[in-house]
Amino acid sequence: MQTIITLDGESSRDLDDAFSIEKHNAGWRLSIYIAAPAYLLPYNAPAVKLAEERLLTVYAGKEGIKRPLIEDETINDTCTLLPGEAKPAVRLTILISDDGKAVAERPVFEPSVTSQEKMSYISFGEALNDKDNAHHNIATLATDCARRLFYNRTLSGDTLSFINEEAGTYTDEEGRVRTVSLREIHGQIVVQEFMILNNHLMTVWAEANKLPVLYRNHEPIDISDMKDSHPEIYEAYKSMDIEKINNMKNHLFQPAKFSTVNKGHFGLGLNAYGTFSSPLRRYPDLHNQYVVLGKLLGRPVPTLSEARCEAINKTLLSIKSERSEASKASAGYSAMKVLSTTGKVTANQFSQIIKRHPSPSAKIRACYHLVENAELHASSATWGTLITHPFPVNKVLRGKLMNAYDGVSLSRGIWDFIHLTMGIKPEDNSYGVYCEDKVRFLLATSLGETPKKYKPNASAQDNKKSQRRSVDEQEAERRKILNDNTEDNMFAGYVPGTNYKGAVLEHFQKLKFTAPGVKMINKGKPHLPVWVASFEQTSPSEWPSDLSATDTAKKAAEAKLFFLLQKHLPDIPAPVATPVAPQVNTGPAGKDFKSAVNLYCQQNKLPFPTFNTRPDGAGFTCDVSLTVNGVEMAGTGSGARKKAAEQAACEVIFSQL
Repeated sequence: MQTIITLDGESSRDLDDAFSIEKHNAGWRLSIYIAAPAYLLPYNAPAVKLAEERLLTVYAGKEGIKRPLIEDETINDTCTLLPGEAKPAVRLTILISDDGKAVAERPVFEPSVTSQEKMSYISFGEALNDKDNAHHNIATLATDCARRLFYNRTLSGDTLSFINEEAGTYTDEEGRVRTVSLREIHGQIVVQEFMILNNHLMTVWAEANKLPVLYRNHEPIDISDMKDSHPEIYEAYKSMDIEKINNMKNHLFQPAKFSTVNKGHFGLGLNAYGTFSSPLRRYPDLHNQYVVLGKLLGRPVPTLSEARCEAINKTLLSIKSERSEASKASAGYSAMKVLSTTGKVTANQFSQIIKRHPSPSAKIRACYHLVENAELHASSATWGTLITHPFPVNKVLRGKLMNAYDGVSLSRGIWDFIHLTMGIKPEDNSYGVYCEDKVRFLLATSLGETPKKYKPNASAQDNKKSQRRSVDEQEAERRKILNDNTEDNMFAGYVPGTNYKGAVLEHFQKLKFTAPGVKMINKGKPHLPVWVASFEQTSPSEWPSDLSATDTAKKAAEAKLFFLLQKHLPDIPAPVATPVAPQVNTGPAGKDFKSAVNLYCQQNKLPFPTFNTRPDGAGFTCDVSLTVNGVEMAGTGSGARKKAAEQAACEVIFSQL
């Protein structure tokens, strides 16, 4: 008997999807179960009409459901897939090969489905990392299958999706970047990939049977359409090459919309996509379930007009806008909470308080913090935000803020910040030609100084000169630092933008050397940096021990350092003529050996490695095993955290590939 589990948040009660999974040949047999309120609730019932108006279930944080999609407690209680209770459901069974290709059987309605376990994202992660856990096997199978599905979907086509398991970051089916706890990331990925697959295959089946389902379309914006509406954007994009356009494609998409016509979902890389997996939470899914059950049970098949789809899209956009405004206010409150608890905020958090927080007293407190915090003085965004979001303050505070501003040289950067915030090119003279005193005038008036017709104030200029050196003097000193102890021929052949660091680290890997850490020191000012890069640990005796490189850009200084080191690397010994496993094309990004090993397995169609992580004294020990061409590879690593132990073990495995 297969184990059917639901996987959702700890406090969730509207459980509208579940799954079971088992090994099938070299791949998996996956069954998705979707709760079936459309089986019990007539399509013309008042609760369904109200659901079309509501569109979504509204939640109230940890308090649970604030307003359900379906205003019928009996239906919700009868259909939610709680463990140990028989419920009606639509089942889709899918055979998935080891390379991530999926073939679905015909969907089936089951009047009685009983799930055995309700797992949260955290308990799923615990089961995955504990071999003694009763659900370790199903968690492992599900995670391996979800990874394969994701990589097959993203590597085989153009898509905006990505997953970073080490950072807990991924894109959801709406293309939004989400960051969750590392204890939750694998459960989140499993649910997302299984539901995306279910939705896609149900859409393909419905399309083959000419059923009037609602599609969830995601289309790129046609740049030519901007020629009249946004001529400045059109000209900018027209001048770009195709590579730059591709790099910016996440900015070139319309919001996903529901429609009766299939136009594909570019963000997911799928040629057909509709939503079926959340009929208790989302109206389009509920409507699509009525269509599916109409076909399966011989009932009438409902339809929606394109006009009703447009009304749905308009309402969803309004809901999204309301949530966005609430999120913005929340950002102001969150930043203020950081200031209250830690006594310190970043430039971005300061800006959030000034722009988003509704309380004048909170903004005044943030301004007093600005006066006392030299790091905030060095940010153009700090002063630019005060100008673009005027906030009159008392004379004493205004004087302190102006004195702090006079102690830095950021007027040019602030000028550019203001223009970019307003969507105007800094070189555009429609708002006047840049002038240092004009920026000071804008800041003073935004803080409440009585507006006067602008004219340069000689005494103010003299005052500033007495407090600081000119921008030209500081820039001259910075260039002097850059030129000190630098031989003209040291960087002969250096090409800006080249990935020298990656080449050196790959060379180190082949030599089985431990890559040295890099130390970065700013010998300039916070707003006029001069970065000096050097190595933290002692190099082998045949290498220079005093390698260093300097640049105004941090990444450029690091690139120059690895360019110098590259000249001193020994040759790689010729390989011994022994059978070689399939090679992965790229090495690990930085020290992310776990992702590199997973990518190697994906590209070479190998089973993913198995992990056994356990507490060991004050830290953790991880054993990793992987089979390549019949050869069993093993690696063991230790670390203060589980993540560090897994990375150390994967580094051992990676060195054997």
